[in-house]
Amino acid sequence: MKIMSADAVTSLSEFTRAELILIVLEICFLLYHFRLYFVMTSALRNRHLDIWQSLGSPSLLSGNSPAATSKMTAYVFSGRYRELKDGAFNVAARRWKAVCVLFIAGMIALTYEFLRYGP
Repeated sequence: MKIMSADAVTSLSEFTRAELILIVLEICFLLYHFRLYFVMTSALRNRHLDIWQSLGSPSLLSGNSPAATSKMTAYVFSGRYRELKDGAFNVAARRWKAVCVLFIAGMIALTYEFLRYGP
């Protein structure tokens, strides 16, 4: 059974080692970002329904509007979530902020690598 074609192996080898590492890290950050967002929206929906509704009922998969996503992002990045005194939510929110910042930094580094060495 052939897992990867010769063309796929060749195209992977065209990336520098740094680019491959950054691509894998960015995928990991993105997946963790979605997981943390799901944890936060579920916690708000289950334990803080009034806040969840005031933010536009954000959720990971069910027709999330850009307005709800931006309200949730502003709520977390402003630090207003600390008023909830919910330890589990606070941990998830702090991690989510860190992952967002690391994702953006990784994208900047990956863009630099692409522009410097090419894909």
